[in-house]
Amino acid sequence: MIKTVTRNIKLLIMVLILVLLSQLIVGCSISEFFEKEGEAVFSRELYRDELLTDAGPGPVFGGEVHLFCIDVDTFHPLFTQNTYIRMMSSLVFDSLFTIDKDQIPNQNLIESFKNTNNNTVWEFTLKKGIKFHNGKSLTADDVIYSIKLLLNNEDSCYSSNVKNIVNTEYIGQNKFRVVLNKSDSLFRSRLTFPIVPDGFGLGLDNNINKNNYVGTGQYKLDDYIENKEITLIRTYPVKAEKTNNNVKYRDSINIDNNEEDNDIKQDKEGKEGEEGKEAESILKNTYIDKVRFSIYTKEDNIIDEFLMKRTDIAFVKQSEYVKYSNRTDIVLKEYADSDANVLIMNHERTALENPEIRSAISYAINRGEILEQALLGAGEITDILLYPESYLLKEIQTRQTSEELSEKIFEEQNCIKSVRDGMLYYRNKPMSFNLLVNYEAKEKVETAEILKAQLKQKGIQIDIIEIAFNELINAVNSGNYDMAIVGMRVPEAPNLRLVYGQEGLSNGSNLAKYVNPELEKLFNEFDTARNEEAQKLVFNDIYDIIMKDMPYTVLYFKNAGVLYNKKIRGERQPIFWNELNQLEKWYILQ
Repeated sequence: MIKTVTRNIKLLIMVLILVLLSQLIVGCSISEFFEKEGEAVFSRELYRDELLTDAGPGPVFGGEVHLFCIDVDTFHPLFTQNTYIRMMSSLVFDSLFTIDKDQIPNQNLIESFKNTNNNTVWEFTLKKGIKFHNGKSLTADDVIYSIKLLLNNEDSCYSSNVKNIVNTEYIGQNKFRVVLNKSDSLFRSRLTFPIVPDGFGLGLDNNINKNNYVGTGQYKLDDYIENKEITLIRTYPVKAEKTNNNVKYRDSINIDNNEEDNDIKQDKEGKEGEEGKEAESILKNTYIDKVRFSIYTKEDNIIDEFLMKRTDIAFVKQSEYVKYSNRTDIVLKEYADSDANVLIMNHERTALENPEIRSAISYAINRGEILEQALLGAGEITDILLYPESYLLKEIQTRQTSEELSEKIFEEQNCIKSVRDGMLYYRNKPMSFNLLVNYEAKEKVETAEILKAQLKQKGIQIDIIEIAFNELINAVNSGNYDMAIVGMRVPEAPNLRLVYGQEGLSNGSNLAKYVNPELEKLFNEFDTARNEEAQKLVFNDIYDIIMKDMPYTVLYFKNAGVLYNKKIRGERQPIFWNELNQLEKWYILQ
């Protein structure tokens, strides 16, 4: 009897243990796991589907986001060379236009515009009622003052935006005219610099305060602790108005209109060449109350600060962010960076001087395979040196690898593959080329190895020469090379002259030293195009010539990424010229 009772007790204990273990296992699957890395402890919580898919209660007002800036040079928004200060300044100072993720310029402070005389004369009308944070109204004088500051300061990162301007004219309190030296259909895309009040910066000397650091932006300066912290607060407090049983939130942004006139305007197409394009009103639903920037030195590790939750975002390159892509305790947003890895073929070398041969080699390169192996697929592919999301490329289908077409072109150019050595011969000479690559750039070296293996199958021998970056650039500039893999950056505005035209020869950005008179004529037509639709028509012809001549083979654009604390929700849409893009639509999950 005692044995039976003892056996039953043991059985009961075992059952209880099993029940507890099963609950523990189930509990672990929906609660937190932790992994220690250095001093940081990271949550491995498996969130519910609605959190993983970023659903939730929807936008809410309030809260604070903690950002950072590094190595402050000057707080003057027009003279800083610091990327982080420029991002911070974009919250305090508005620009006339902003460029969206498709590279289209959208009106910001501008109500309307008209472009005449083949895009050499531009007249602009400012939106009415916009005020600086000190209560002063924005006028044409402020815009003209900002432009003249840049014209008189070649060291500004924005100086190239205004170099084509020969004159600015005051027409009225809200109207001004800009006269250009030569036609420029992209001129609106250059008016993206901060607009400061007339007289701004006199005696500023980096001692910023609420009285001297004023713009028209959605945030204004609240506090500055030297070399430590900058705090911005939303321009005006939120007001709420009830509609039936729902509460509709509105934001009293610094615009001097009656409340009933503060509805957001929708973009409208004005008459071509007359009113231009109406944009949204400056009124925005900005949700976050406060933005705090901690100031760090260059040596500080921002990734560590982010993982320790001392900053709410971090910027990462492709080589860093892949290790964060599967984490559930942070949010990663990828975007195409400005950097492209490009294959340049020396047009003065035998065989490579023939555009048909360059085209056949390009068709033989499997760029998708290179991207997958060298960058784990974290990149974008375009046929020309143009930002992958550009409106000019929306209707262009990216060219695919084609072994059949490659072989057909080689055959048409009388290239013969030798049975004896397997080499491809052109004009009785084997197709063998050296390929220069920077030994410090691991993904470029790996790209070169993959490319070498691919071309070997076609009978083209590639000898990789790894050299330092400065040596590589010197070799390319002097023409002492056959092929080279280089990193090239595209600008914020789609200016193809810089890499495919005469303009790029003078400033060194046209590394292939490629010039085509027919293309120069098309560039001139592009510059006089009235709007984006007219630009697209000319661009189609530009694209065809570039693809025929094949001065570069764009291998891939590298992706970059922004890491966000999971409490930040909303439309996080980083782009390489504005990683804080759409911050006014972020909100904090309380």
